[in-house]
Amino acid sequence: MDNTYANYFTVPDDAGEGERLVTITAAFRSAVSSTLEFFLPIKAELQQEVSFPSTIFLGENITIFGTLSRGPDPVSIPIDLNIVNSFGALLEEKTIQTDESGFFSYSFRTSLIDPRGEWVLNALGMDEKRNRFSFSETILVEDPSLERFLSLDLSWDPEIVQKGDSLTVVVTVTDLGNFVNDAKVELIDPFNKVTPFSFQSDGQYVITYVVPFSLSLGDQNFRVRATRVTGILVEGVQEFSVLVEGKEFSMELISPTEKRFNMGDPVVFRVHAEYAFNQPVLDANAYAIINDQRVVLESEGGGFYSGEYFLQGVSTGSIAFEIVLEDLFENKSSVDGQIEVFGVGFNYYIQQYGFSFLFLALVFSAVFFVL
Repeated sequence: MDNTYANYFTVPDDAGEGERLVTITAAFRSAVSSTLEFFLPIKAELQQEVSFPSTIFLGENITIFGTLSRGPDPVSIPIDLNIVNSFGALLEEKTIQTDESGFFSYSFRTSLIDPRGEWVLNALGMDEKRNRFSFSETILVEDPSLERFLSLDLSWDPEIVQKGDSLTVVVTVTDLGNFVNDAKVELIDPFNKVTPFSFQSDGQYVITYVVPFSLSLGDQNFRVRATRVTGILVEGVQEFSVLVEGKEFSMELISPTEKRFNMGDPVVFRVHAEYAFNQPVLDANAYAIINDQRVVLESEGGGFYSGEYFLQGVSTGSIAFEIVLEDLFENKSSVDGQIEVFGVGFNYYIQQYGFSFLFLALVFSAVFFVL
C-alpha cells in the first residue's frame, strides 16, 4: 500500500455555478486526524470543439461543425443557430441536433447579392443537467471580385536528382487560411507535360515524378498549379527548381584483350555500357582516341559499341588509348588502356604496297621453294 486513497462524487444538478468549499478529513483510530480544505470551481458548461471559416467570399458556404461532450461522455442535444449579416439583419435561424457521438454540422449558402463585411454566427444549447453550450463568432465575408489566389505551400525531396530518379512533391493548398480539399492540382514539368497530384488529407496533395532521361542537366524549373473545382473559380501557381546532375553509367572494356601487336595489325575496340539496374546505354556517341586519331565506334545494340583501327605510323613500345561514350542526355564516361607494338607485321606491307607486294612475296616464296 502507498497510502493513496481515492473517491468520487457527482455534482448535484442544482449545485449552481461558482466555487464550492470541499473538506477532506483523514483519521486514524479516532486519535489522529487531518483536514484539507479547498475550493472546487463549478461551471455549467459543456466541453466543445468547434471549427468554422474565419473568412469566406460571397457565393460560398458558411460551414460550422464540431463535437460536444460532458467530461468524457458525448452529449446529444438540440442547438439553436442563427446568422446575422453586416447590416444586422437575421438571415437564418435553425435548430439542429447533435448525434450520439456529440457531432454536429451546419452549412449556409451565401449569395452574391448579400452585403459583405463582418457577419455573426451564434449558437446556443443546454443539456438536461443545465450545462450550457454557447458560441458567437465573427466571419469576414468578402467580395469575390477582389483579387484572390490560392496559397500553395510546397516541399520536395530530394532537391538534387539524377535522371531516372523519383522526385516526391507535396503541396498544401489553402484559401484564405482554410484547407482546400476540392482542388485540381497539377505538376507542370520543363517540357510542359501536365501530371495530376493525388489528394491525401487536410488540403494536402502529393505526386511522385520520375525524372526523364531527356531532361537537361542543371537547374530545372517546375510549376504547381491548383484550381478549385467547386464554388468560385480560384487558382494558384507556385514555381520551384530542382538541380539535375549527370547520371553515371559504367563501361566495361571487352577488347582489345590482346596487348601485343605489330604495326599494320587491326585493333578492335569493343565496350559495353549500362546505367544502374542493368539498363543499357543506347544510341550514345562513342569513339576511341589512339595515336592522336579518333576512331568512331558503332552501336551493336544492347549497350555494345565497337570499332576497328589499323596501327600505322607508330613507333614500337607502349601506346595509350581512351574510349569515350557520351549518351543522349549529356552524361559521359570513359575507360583507358594501352597496347604494346613490337615491330612491323605482314599487314603493314599489304596496306602500304597493296597486292603487288603480295605477288612479289609469292614469287620469292616460289623461287626459294625451287632452290
